[in-house]
Amino acid sequence: MKTRLLLVLLFSACSLQASIVATMEESPPMTVSSLSQNAAGFTVELNFRSGELTVLNQGESARLWHNIPGSVADFEAEGPALPVFARLAAVPSGYQLEAEVIDNHEIELNANVVLPRAQFVRDVRNVRTQSAVEVGDAGWMRWMRVAPVVIRPSHYEPADNRVVTSESMTVRFHLVPDGCPVEPTPDPTRYWSLAYEEFFQATLLNPDSWPHTLPGGGIVQRGTYLIICDEYFIQLSEQFAEWKRCKGFNVHIEPMWYGTTSAEDIKAYIQDAYDNWTRPPEFVLIIGDINMPSMKMPSFRIQNPDQAGERDVTDQPYVYLKGEDYFPDAFIGRVSSDSGTT
Repeated sequence: MKTRLLLVLLFSACSLQASIVATMEESPPMTVSSLSQNAAGFTVELNFRSGELTVLNQGESARLWHNIPGSVADFEAEGPALPVFARLAAVPSGYQLEAEVIDNHEIELNANVVLPRAQFVRDVRNVRTQSAVEVGDAGWMRWMRVAPVVIRPSHYEPADNRVVTSESMTVRFHLVPDGCPVEPTPDPTRYWSLAYEEFFQATLLNPDSWPHTLPGGGIVQRGTYLIICDEYFIQLSEQFAEWKRCKGFNVHIEPMWYGTTSAEDIKAYIQDAYDNWTRPPEFVLIIGDINMPSMKMPSFRIQNPDQAGERDVTDQPYVYLKGEDYFPDAFIGRVSSDSGTT
């Protein structure tokens, strides 16, 4: 469950950071500089913008928020909402990754100027400082074995209402044998994906750990853009499919709903395509509603870790295609529709 939560945070953070950083003229909220890399691990220097302290009003209560634009705010923790960054690290099969902060230059932000502790209604007595760098279990994404890394540059000192935040942090990542059999690496010439290469370039802390060109300098076509829909939507999807073909995709439209098709049937079809097609799916688009009987495209339900009686709807398990992990091996989306016009 811990790794699943780290991954949810990772993809939320990466999506938010990519959209915000793309529109910012100033320096990004966190920069990564590689200091060293060898067979035992790698060392990076992380530099952060200081951000600002502000007040978040939640109904009749007020909450302190350390806002660094481009980060994800941890609103679930006790005390102030503090910034979080998420990245990936490439990890060879047979190893796990452990993080050690070996240097940390911090500054203090006086929260009393923004929100005196007397007005801070949340129970700060329960505040616990979390690890500055946390690494989750490694798993496969296409041809790359990666581990999620969550970085928390700030922590709160409740005794005197201070936020201590890092300006720069040096982190050593150690490769430690995990005692598991070494798994064969998926063929990069088959599972290479332009979308995943761009994703890895944007998120890997150790980008030198993976080849930027395929063995032999081979040129590989883009993967398949798989569209799964009701028969009614085939013609309606053709214009979109043709646009994607013009962008280099091999587009395949598959009608999958015949009245009894289950989420497991759809997953089996995607799995077969991933395992056996010459150009495995790079993107999967599902068209249809999860509830509309006439155009129903089923989904999965998973237990909400924060609500015992709540099961949330998600399409993410459709693209868990390599290994027993929670890393998606294709990008998935859904156009939820119950007619051709809405």
